[in-house]
Amino acid sequence: MQLLQTRLKDGLTHHRGLRNAKALLQHAAGVLRRDPVQSLLAYQGAESPWVERRVNPHRDGKALLNEAAVIPLLERYRQIYEGDPVLSRSLILKPPGLDGEKGVLYVAFEYNLYRLLRGLADPAELLNRYDLVLSTSWSPTSYGLLEWALRIVPGTLYLEAGNPAEIAKLEAYHPRIRCVSTMPCEWIHPDNFNPKPHAARAYDILMVANWAPFKRHYELFAALAKLPASLKVALIGQKEAGRTAQSITATARSLGAKQELEVFESLPIQKVREIQCDSKTAVLMSRREGSCVAAMEALFANTPLGMRADAHVGSRKYVNEHTGRLLNPQRGIHHELAALLEAAPHLEPRQWAVDHLSCHHAITRLNNELKKHAVEQGCRWTRDLAAMCWNPYPGYVREQDWQELRPLYEGLHSEFPNVFPLNLVESPRGIRSS
Repeated sequence: MQLLQTRLKDGLTHHRGLRNAKALLQHAAGVLRRDPVQSLLAYQGAESPWVERRVNPHRDGKALLNEAAVIPLLERYRQIYEGDPVLSRSLILKPPGLDGEKGVLYVAFEYNLYRLLRGLADPAELLNRYDLVLSTSWSPTSYGLLEWALRIVPGTLYLEAGNPAEIAKLEAYHPRIRCVSTMPCEWIHPDNFNPKPHAARAYDILMVANWAPFKRHYELFAALAKLPASLKVALIGQKEAGRTAQSITATARSLGAKQELEVFESLPIQKVREIQCDSKTAVLMSRREGSCVAAMEALFANTPLGMRADAHVGSRKYVNEHTGRLLNPQRGIHHELAALLEAAPHLEPRQWAVDHLSCHHAITRLNNELKKHAVEQGCRWTRDLAAMCWNPYPGYVREQDWQELRPLYEGLHSEFPNVFPLNLVESPRGIRSS
């Protein structure tokens, strides 16, 4: 009964028709109360272009919303800021140049954009020198944060969407928003993975996901209850929403999963990669999140990936006949996982990933897109971006880039000590070769 209730709640939460209906009702209530913030929230929740066009608070060129009305939408970020106000997971990709040529600052995740803009007494002192690229962590991102940021950021606010399906929606929200085509899950360095031969791998199924409910471990456990007990399963995660490794194991057993389970909590990144390279398949059961870096890491570990066909997850774009299988829940997840296990020895996801979506491809695309837009705007572009990868956070591929740009970090720390910590970026490490 509990599993049935969970599935019913899950289905209602992710039903596109219900999300659109809620957005329209929220927008109507906002119009009646003359509260455009309700239209902003409706836009964030909308799931179709038709609804989005009708609830967009900036339709017909309307001005930015009243700042005081938007501030309550930022409460989550305010709490993070007050607990730890300094910037993290951010990288200078290009230094400012001569004659007003702007640098590029890559900021990973919404809370860091809040930290940056909230912590600067006069944001213009920095933003006149750097363009910002915000890498979003969820889809949809926080449109309340974007609304607030547009008041502070001059010119274009560049966004790296967590899902390519959200790009049109983001750019339609306001004319000063421009999306790049890269996703957070694409900044993976192939040399960080040393895959084992398929036959030599210890684990049949791997799931790398924190223990939060949205990761939907229960669906994997319910499927395992119908699969052979001989399968060996690895779960890698971390404490989230009050859940621990012990509670995850208890859930698995309560749902009938009878396989040998190895549950790992808060592992260092190198150990995670070793297990990814030692697993025959990997799965992601989320219905909605951002791009999910762990899903694409599996491909570089040469581990075929299974993901729900209806998942609103950015990395679903890269699940294909070469890299894994999109799982159809209508046919039964256990049947789909059995088919993935059968196909896995014949798949070579790493080669496809290396050819199409490594950090080397991503930096080339990002550079070309930012350069093209700068030239279109009549701005100088005389220097390209430094090579970047996530390891597990944004960092430089080449030691020479770090050494050349290091004085800029020291200067920003001296100029804005409450925002830029001295150890914001460390020397490149953990890449076997570059």
